[in-house]
Amino acid sequence: MHRKLKWFLLPALLLIIPTGLSAEEKLSSDIKKVMERPMFRHSIWGILAVDLESGETVCELNADKMFKPGSTTKVFTVAAALSILGADFRFKTPVYRCGNLTESGKLQGDLILVGSGDITLGGRTTEDGHIAFKDIDHSHANIIEDAQLTRPYPAAGIGQLAKQVAKSGIKKVGGEVIVDERLYDAETIQQTSLNPVMINDNMIDLVITPTKLGLPANVKWRPQSSFYQIDVLVMTVEKGQPTQIDISTPGSRQIVLRGQISIGDDPVVRVVSVEDPASFARSLFIEALLREGIELTASTINVNPIKLLPPKTKYKDFPLVAKHVSLPFSEYARLILKVSHNEGANTLIPLMSLHEGNGTYEDGFRVESDFFSKAGIDLSSVSLADGAGGDPGDLFSPRAIVDLLGFMTSRPEYAVLREAMPILGVDGSLAEAVKPASPARGKVHAKTGTIISFNRLKNIQILSAKGLAGYMSTASGRNLSFAIFVNNTPVESLDEAFAVGHTLGEIVELIYKTQ
Repeated sequence: MHRKLKWFLLPALLLIIPTGLSAEEKLSSDIKKVMERPMFRHSIWGILAVDLESGETVCELNADKMFKPGSTTKVFTVAAALSILGADFRFKTPVYRCGNLTESGKLQGDLILVGSGDITLGGRTTEDGHIAFKDIDHSHANIIEDAQLTRPYPAAGIGQLAKQVAKSGIKKVGGEVIVDERLYDAETIQQTSLNPVMINDNMIDLVITPTKLGLPANVKWRPQSSFYQIDVLVMTVEKGQPTQIDISTPGSRQIVLRGQISIGDDPVVRVVSVEDPASFARSLFIEALLREGIELTASTINVNPIKLLPPKTKYKDFPLVAKHVSLPFSEYARLILKVSHNEGANTLIPLMSLHEGNGTYEDGFRVESDFFSKAGIDLSSVSLADGAGGDPGDLFSPRAIVDLLGFMTSRPEYAVLREAMPILGVDGSLAEAVKPASPARGKVHAKTGTIISFNRLKNIQILSAKGLAGYMSTASGRNLSFAIFVNNTPVESLDEAFAVGHTLGEIVELIYKTQ
């Protein structure tokens, strides 16, 4: 039940740069009407839209104030990474043999997979050579009910490496199978482990499908491995009863699933984070090698034996027996921006550091800072604490991101950045931001941002941040860069919080039609 709120008027703060055009005068009035809605009584707005050709400011409000941006932070991260790594950059994940190979095909030593920081490791690659994504990514499944899985098998890259190992002549491994995760120091960001070896975003997907009334639901998971023990009991209940799925992890390799799902409902997706990504990847690799007919003494349930790893400088002396080469980085940019891929965005920070620094998470921000300084961004209006936008230390002004968007138009990576963003009314996190008949549909490429917190005092949620920033081609043919932020909006439900995204879509439509 939504409570009635009294109408009120916001102060007339919206500044329109005078041009003498009635359309722009109307824009001020229309945007104010949106901002004057009761639910925004306690909110703070920031808006800036600039013509990319003339540099003219179309509309402006609190453009130099710092806002909580949510995932619009990813624009900063991806823009920097595209410029530093390059749109054509590819991850190369090698497998080495450390020891002699006999004539019979026995490796007298260890087999080592070396993590390269590949965000997907072939687990999202489609047949036509793109990275697969759904509008609501599986990584958001525990928050958003409509999350879906992509078609490619998430451990496909591991399987390809195993096939190459078999083709290299190795028929038996007498030593260990080891995963080298020393590319950069592993970090835990927003409860997600960042690791140079990342399979399925370091998550286990659980898909729960109702069967017949009173019978256990059908539960499948991927990628499957003996590394995990999964205990499942979810019952199919009468239509109309609530679907409730409880997941617990009593041990680092144990998953317990309990609950109920209503008969006739669509399958429900849930995810569990992998606590030890390197050991999990090792187990999947061993199982893939076994499927290729390679004999092994290494156990799938053992912890990754990192103490057996040689110095990193020794790899140049070892024979290469397999290598996975990724799709170009432009595809990863699409994944990160289209679905707001937190794990990928945060991983870019140490990867940028590896390219120009010492490979640490902290040094990655120095590399970013240097790039933004060269881009002419006022760093006094930017605070970044992660790559994805989930940290309280992430703050910046509308002008800072609009300036960055404008600078990127002069870069060779501009087209890649623009096309990587969600398209209004078409795909990614903007797929349903406007109605199908919206005149602005397909004309806006922009990144969304959302932070939802909880107000324990009133037992309701609060939309700490909602944002949208990107590029727009208006009805008259003007090309704009823009940013819209609203912070601190009390909401009664998740649905109401997400509805604010439609409100930002309305503002975008107003700018589109009148400019």
